[in-house]
Amino acid sequence: MKDYEKREFFNNIAIKMGTTDLEMAKNAYSGVVKAIMQGIREREICEAPDFGVFKIVRHKARKISDVNTKQDKYLPEMNTFRFSPDRKLRKYIHNL
Repeated sequence: MKDYEKREFFNNIAIKMGTTDLEMAKNAYSGVVKAIMQGIREREICEAPDFGVFKIVRHKARKISDVNTKQDKYLPEMNTFRFSPDRKLRKYIHNL
């Protein structure tokens, strides 16, 4: 993200908060991100009201075949990060 885009992003947050203090907007954004990360670390799921659900999904180890080399390979067990938007957010995006 370019520096100009970051300033514009935090400026929009500050306007929505009803203030002109960019430092307060940065702290608010940082607090939300840290809360999501902490929720995922502790419970592997974090629900943000009217926004959506952040969660870690575990995938089992499995055997795959490489199409180019025709050899079998094994994928180890891995975790992926998923976000499921809330119904209100889905409806808002759909109506754009």
